[in-house]
Amino acid sequence: MQRIRRGIIGLGLLLLLAGGAAWWRAAHPPLSPEQQIAAALDDASQALEARSPRRVLAYLTPEFKWNNTSREELSNLLRGTAFQWRDVRLQRFNERIEVNGDSATSSGSYSLTYRNGPQAAPETQNGNYILRWQLRDGEWKIVAATGGDSRQN
Repeated sequence: MQRIRRGIIGLGLLLLLAGGAAWWRAAHPPLSPEQQIAAALDDASQALEARSPRRVLAYLTPEFKWNNTSREELSNLLRGTAFQWRDVRLQRFNERIEVNGDSATSSGSYSLTYRNGPQAAPETQNGNYILRWQLRDGEWKIVAATGGDSRQN
């Protein structure tokens, strides 16, 4: 009798888990490619503000190029500025995301404000950017970036 009771309780728990999983999927449909790229941009921006080069680099493919800068060179640059920059704030404007199958382009303008040291005055760089994305192993990764030529204030 106790075996039957345990079996019924186990089956009930299993059905409860399956129902919960089905409800979760219905309530949280998968993000569209545009939404996935927007979320990746938001996370990369937050990583830059948090001065976390590793999180920023996680969105770049091994063959990534920014203008004439390789991923490795950008990695060194980010690591150096992570120690130096303070109070980093990145704002993105007029952003557009266009998806074409497994590739996409995002573009827009930005304003990057930071201080070069604890007592330094804030500096601001403004510019435009274009990012080329590819879907790799189910994740959108940046393969190339252009722009970023800034006007300092």
